[in-house]
Amino acid sequence: MVAIVLMGPCGNGKTTVGTALMYRTGWPFVEGDNFHSEENKTKMGQGRPLTDEDRMPWLQALHKVLLRNSNDGCNVILACSALKRHYRDVLIGPENLPILFVHLNAQKGVLEKRVETRLGHFMPARLVASQLETLEMPSKEENAIILDSTVMSVLEIVDQIIKHVNALYTILFIDSTSNHRCYALTHFNVCARSSNRALMLCTFATSKMTLMSTLVSADDEVR
Repeated sequence: MVAIVLMGPCGNGKTTVGTALMYRTGWPFVEGDNFHSEENKTKMGQGRPLTDEDRMPWLQALHKVLLRNSNDGCNVILACSALKRHYRDVLIGPENLPILFVHLNAQKGVLEKRVETRLGHFMPARLVASQLETLEMPSKEENAIILDSTVMSVLEIVDQIIKHVNALYTILFIDSTSNHRCYALTHFNVCARSSNRALMLCTFATSKMTLMSTLVSADDEVR
């Protein structure tokens, strides 16, 4: 199993990029916000920042999702703010799950504007500042990459993520345009915490690639 965790404050494009990755790879996409308790949603909706204690049951629930996928041998994409190093360690867990953290970076003003214009979400724009104050930028030691969601399009971000995954994991691709199998073989050490090797099978279904092209054009911006 390989997990891609799209992290960072609200409005940085986690859901948009996660959806694009889902159609590009065929892997399931899990929206972490759906796992918040009603109490947490109410608190954030009132503009009150969550504490470590508020977030812990949520993070533990997401760890269980990642662990279940690992036990089933399934790859997964997760959107989760994972603002602190400790939060990311909870996601990895004692099992040292193989996670690639992708932080989508954006300036405060951009984040606030995006949050203000999105519909149907419990997070108000005034919480952006508190999330940025809480944020501990990930390091390479955490098996993390940082991409600028302000200047890069959705497809550019997706391409960069897949490039990094290709550099770390052994992948079998199926080319949807010709239906011929193409092999891109490399090896990796999981998160520099384990010497275990991993193998992923990734199928690119033609229908999903067509839908991906329909939903996201090369010029689309992250929202």
